[in-house]
Parts: sequence; structure tokens; C-alpha cells
Amino acid sequence: MKFQTNSYFFILLILLVIFLLSECQNNFDITECNITKGCILYPQNCNPNTNCIYFFSYYEQNNRLIMEIGGNISVLNNGYVAAGFSSDFSMGDDAVTECSSFNGAPFSGRLSYNPAKSNRVVDISKDANNEDMLITKMVSLANGILYCSLNQSMSPPSSFANSNEVLKGSTQKYYVFLVSGSTNGNNLRIHSLDTNSQLFPYVSPQSVEIKRYKRDKTGQVTLGGSTNTTTNATNSIALNDNAAAYQKYRRLLKQIHGILMVLGWSIFLTTGILAARYLKGNWPNTKMCGLQIWFHLHRTLNIIGIGVTIASFAIIFVAEEWMWTGPSIYKTDEQNQSWGSVHSILGLLACCIAWAQPIGAVFRCSPDSTFRIIFRLLHGFSGILAWLGALAATMIAIVHFKSLYTSSTAALALYITYIVVTGIVIIANEFLTIRLWLITRKAVHSSEIEMVQVKNGKTHVERSDNVKKFYNLRYPVFLLFLVVSIGTCVAICCLIGLS
Repeated sequence: MKFQTNSYFFILLILLVIFLLSECQNNFDITECNITKGCILYPQNCNPNTNCIYFFSYYEQNNRLIMEIGGNISVLNNGYVAAGFSSDFSMGDDAVTECSSFNGAPFSGRLSYNPAKSNRVVDISKDANNEDMLITKMVSLANGILYCSLNQSMSPPSSFANSNEVLKGSTQKYYVFLVSGSTNGNNLRIHSLDTNSQLFPYVSPQSVEIKRYKRDKTGQVTLGGSTNTTTNATNSIALNDNAAAYQKYRRLLKQIHGILMVLGWSIFLTTGILAARYLKGNWPNTKMCGLQIWFHLHRTLNIIGIGVTIASFAIIFVAEEWMWTGPSIYKTDEQNQSWGSVHSILGLLACCIAWAQPIGAVFRCSPDSTFRIIFRLLHGFSGILAWLGALAATMIAIVHFKSLYTSSTAALALYITYIVVTGIVIIANEFLTIRLWLITRKAVHSSEIEMVQVKNGKTHVERSDNVKKFYNLRYPVFLLFLVVSIGTCVAICCLIGLS
């Protein structure tokens, strides 16, 4: 009798283990894909229970979206898999449904939102019908694959009716982003940015009609929408290589944009500004084509810099599919105040002012005109204003767009070095300017000032040794700027290009 009891207990234990294994490993029924539910599997022909990197299924029931989200995950807790729902092919202004674990807690569903390149929680507990907005039906983690079954309402409360922060039944087509990663505190860490990594985010190559598969209360399925808009397990993956290639292409364009802006503003335009400000008194008796050396430097460097920024400006618009990413009346305050939006508007203003400078210079009045001082003040003030705007835009890009650099910390250190040295060069040159002014003011003998002589229609400047000394001190100061600016900027460009 005791033997029979033990046998029954042993059989029940085996059945329990088999049941638990089946529950852990066979939650996702791939045989129902594109019959009773839509499916996205990555890579092609993978098995969600064994070797898929990402998988996602969906069907609609009573205006609620029943989802299965899963994928590879390298942690037992404090991680996530998530699906982002976007109206376009780019991240930003996207609703996110995640299955996540924070601070060692179990995995569960949570709603969040990507206003731009960041993520924040969407705090909604009840929908418009006072039902739970998101229900976690089932979670399992086996062999490094996280599986979550979620039930989400597509009837958000009225306060979110016109927002993209959550899924809405009125919007039926979305590009689906599938990602995974780890969490920190109560926040998601950024996903993999390595395009060669298998955990790089998956993006559906075509929009997904999330309400195509509809089930009634009895479980009967009806198909809605067009037959050619579904994203099935095969054609979705076949096209994902093209999607990844397109993402790499866009990233390359952004890298080129960053490199050109760093070179254009930090080397060419800055050097041109400093040449006009501090080298006017140098080489007084040397002219090329009837113009002084400083003017050739100022004009040539600024023309090159403006040409580079125009090219960079066009490139970033191509990368963004000719869409304006800065502030707009059609965007939320949160989107308009994001760092990407601030970077865009600062960069645009700086470039527009810089591009207007040569146009204004063409219409400048003659050197002996009484209005010349007005031109000089406006021209100089506008140039400094544009330079400061570009400086701020570049700093934002280095601090907040970390994925564009091999090491954002190194890029930040290099740019701070550039700013500090530029500041030292400006202060040193201003000191020399003041000293020269004081020498002229206190001069008693003609040997202490510069003499301007006109012979045969040509102007010749003679200076005392004391005056020459201060003018000559500008050369090593200017050389210091050139060495540091070229060195730091080329290094930053390498960090961008190698990322």
C-alpha cells in the first residue's frame, strides 16, 4: 500500500513537472500565427520558445489588444522586453508597452512613452470604461527567453484621447519596435545601440494593422482591413535586413552631420572670427590682391565654414526624411522641450545667422562712412551670437546624444578642453589689445607709437620695438589655439566616425 502511494505521488510529480515545463516553454503557439493572430518573429523561421531574439503576437477583442511580447534577456530580473508603437519608421512620440522588472521585483506589464529618444512612465490605471488599462495575464522566463502575455485597453481616458502616449483603437496601423535591455531603479536603460548586435532593436518594415485579427467573446476570429497589410513571420523578417540597412544609412548621415558641424564651427568659423578680431594689426605692410592678410583669412575661413555647415544641414534633413525635429505648434510641450528639439532650434538659428553674415557684408558701407561703426557692431555681435548658439548646440549633442560617440566621456572632455583653451586665447588677446591701447595713450615720444607714412600712394607702417613685441605675442597665442582646436576637434570627429 505504501509502495502504491509512493508510485502515485511519483507519477503526479512527473505530470506536474511536465505541465510546468509546457507552461514555461510552450506559451507562444506559432501554429496560430496569421490565422487567429498576427505574429512578428525575428529572425526568420525561429521558434519563440527556443531561439527567437524577439517575438510578438496580437489580436483585438472587445477593443482590447491581447499581446504576447518576448525576447532574449540576459538577466533574471531588473530587465525588460518592450514593444513600441510608432506612426513612422523613427523612434520618438511612441507609445510603449513593456514587460519589465524593477528593483528585483517580478516581471509585469507597464505602460511608458518615448517623447523623443528618452522614456518615461505613463501613469494610467483605468481606461475610459473604468476598467484596468493593462493586465498582466502571464509571465515566464526560461532559457534566457522572457515571455509576457498582456491585455491592454485601446480606450484610454479622455485626458489621453488626443495623445500618442498610449494605444488607441482609432489608430489601427503602427510600426512595431521590439527591444530588450536592463533596468536601473524604476527606469529602463537604453537598449543596444550596436547595429551588429543581435539585440539591436527590431523594426517592422511595414506598418502593422493591430486590429486585423478580431475575436468575439466566444473566440471566433474575423479578419478586418486589407489582406496585404499583415506582418507575418516570413515577409517581415525578410525585409528586416533592408530596415537595418536603412537605419545604418541614417546613422551614417547623422555621423557625417556631426563631423561636419564640429569642423565647420569649431575650426573654420571660429578661426575666421578670431582672425578678424585679433590679427588686424599684424602684417600691416603686407597685402595680397590689394587686401590685408587678416581679411583673406577671415573671408576664406568663413566661406569654407559656411559651405561645410550648409552641407551638414542638408545631410541631417536627409537623415530625418526631410522632417523638422525642432519645436513645433503641433508637438507637445514635452517634445518641444526635449534636448533633441533644443539642439535643432539652436543649430538652425546659429546657421541662419552665420549664413546671413556674408550677405550683410556684401552690402556694407565704405570704410570712411559714418555708418561703418553700425555695420561693425551688428556684424560682430551677430557673429558672436551665432558662435555661442553653435557652442551650446554642440555641447547638447555631446552630452545627450551619447550613442553617436565611441566614448561620450572622452568627447566631452575634449570639447571642454577646446572651450577652455579658446577662452584663454580670447582673454590673452584682449589683454594684449588693452596693453597696446594703453601704450598708445601714454606715449610721449614718437618711438613709442606706430607711424603711418604714405609714399607714392602706398601706406607704410613703422612701429617701435615695444609695440612690435605685443603684436608678435599674438602669434604664439594664435598658434596655441590652432593646435588645440585642430587636435581636439579631429579627435572628436574620430570618436563620432568610429562609433
